[in-house]
Amino acid sequence: MAVFDYEQQIHNLKKRVEKKSFHPYFSQYVKPSKIDEDRILFLTYSLQNTDIPKEEMDTYISAAMLAHYAIDMHEKVTEQQLTSIKEKQLKVLAGDYYSGLYYSLLAGYQNIELIKDLADAIKIINEQKINIFQMGKGNDQLFMKSIKQVESILLTKFNGHFNQSSVYNELIEEFLFLKKLLNEIKNMRAGNENLFFKSLANCFLPHMPKMTELEGICYKYATESKLKLEDMMMSLPKLPSIVKTRLNQINSDYIDLSSPRVEEK
Repeated sequence: MAVFDYEQQIHNLKKRVEKKSFHPYFSQYVKPSKIDEDRILFLTYSLQNTDIPKEEMDTYISAAMLAHYAIDMHEKVTEQQLTSIKEKQLKVLAGDYYSGLYYSLLAGYQNIELIKDLADAIKIINEQKINIFQMGKGNDQLFMKSIKQVESILLTKFNGHFNQSSVYNELIEEFLFLKKLLNEIKNMRAGNENLFFKSLANCFLPHMPKMTELEGICYKYATESKLKLEDMMMSLPKLPSIVKTRLNQINSDYIDLSSPRVEEK
């Protein structure tokens, strides 16, 4: 596909997911998650060499995005300080609603194997989230490994289902992992002590690390991930230009955060 084709495809799929996920009742109380266009891009690229009809292809991508939507909504129940029981219940219901939608879309094409692969991915995500909660001292490497799986397993399972290159799976893993780390560094600099921050801090108890220390740890892993991505770009020369553009953009984000914040005394 040309750059324009990918961009148009992403735009159309984004609108499709927004329309499919809209519910008049939930919309009054539950703020929808922001649709990650990078995930749509990678899902689209996973299907580039298949002979699947466009409508079926769009349905598979939409289903995978709705599955991600469901996971994200359920995570908000755990991570956010909800103001009422009703708000919590509605977020749980919204997550269940999105799960039902993704099952329904895939069932329409009777793609049982893809349903199994995505269900397996969701199972692994939940298992890794439990590991993150239980993480103890000295386990920052295991913590980061779990974060990487949580961020990417849904897409790599999808990619694997359509028999795409394992190197491409590694690209997905590192890209989403680096993107996550850079976002969390931004959160730390903004003073947002979220679930990621608290779980990473647990890896260093009883010593309670400063925000700048955790930021430095994230930056170290981000640097390793960035170098891996650069090597992969050399081994995947036929990547579409839009993917290369996003890789260059995330590299720019990394450079912008290259000077760790100095905490005031």
